[in-house]
Amino acid sequence: MEWVRDIFTINGYEVEASYTKENITKIFQPLLKHWENLYAKKKKRILVFIAAPPACGKSTLVAFLDKLAKDMGYDNVQGIGMDGFHYPNDYLDFHFVRGGLLRDVKGCPESFDYAKLKSYIIDSKTKDLAWPIYDRTLHNPKNDAMLVNKDIVLLEGNYLLLDEAPWRDLKQYCDYSIFLYGDEAMLEKRLIERKAKGTTMEEAIVFYKRSDQKNVQRVLVHRLEADCVLYLDGQGVYTKL
Repeated sequence: MEWVRDIFTINGYEVEASYTKENITKIFQPLLKHWENLYAKKKKRILVFIAAPPACGKSTLVAFLDKLAKDMGYDNVQGIGMDGFHYPNDYLDFHFVRGGLLRDVKGCPESFDYAKLKSYIIDSKTKDLAWPIYDRTLHNPKNDAMLVNKDIVLLEGNYLLLDEAPWRDLKQYCDYSIFLYGDEAMLEKRLIERKAKGTTMEEAIVFYKRSDQKNVQRVLVHRLEADCVLYLDGQGVYTKL
């Protein structure tokens, strides 16, 4: 199996991306061509939702698609994420959900500023605007960190296709949707390893059981239909379902 590898900076960390040439030629390139055709037909900005449970590689995939588009001669594609709409820690430290402190379950839907995200998504359909990002080295969002100004915008996030109020209302604003998923055991391993970069392994496991595991299951069980569903196996290979 032939692989293409690259390195991207994702949320403040360098991340290595690896994709098979077959996935690139049979899945990713056709998707980019489809979005270009969609833009040519609609003659207005195209917004693509790429939703997935935590640790399924959506941020890295969006960064790769951004670069792949440029390699294909498309300079009108850009990737953005919803993680910049996390409430800041000083908010999470003084607000509660289901009887617990929001800071202790950071990453759940309730730890995001949904109203702000929805407002930005609506505005992005018709105008250029500054967009926040999340910096994992700071563990906080950074406002106005990048400019959304391309014709085809790939927005990634855990809860963009969540079939719960009020999140399900967001889907009406996208022109195309993708749902990525993988086996829960693989996601558990990835999430614990990622969390352990900033804490002890024991604390990472506790956080997974308290927060990340619930978020993974919530996304997998409660999701809206997508235009395209991709399954990611433990080797990093995608299958289009």
